Amino acid sequence: MEIDGSIHNLADVKNNDHIRQTDLENLGIKVLRFSNEDILYHLEATLERIGNNFK
Repeated sequence: MEIDGSIHNLADVKNNDHIRQTDLENLGIKVLRFSNEDILYHLEATLERIGNNFK
């Protein structure tokens, strides 16, 4: 699980995130990515989304 701040909106950071996520997924690891805003303002929906990934 990764919680991304606004720095992750920069093109080079997005690219690095994509590469890292692809590498992890190729190893069979599922990546859940959320923004700071998801956590701060939509916590219940975010927790539900996390929970749904464990069913």
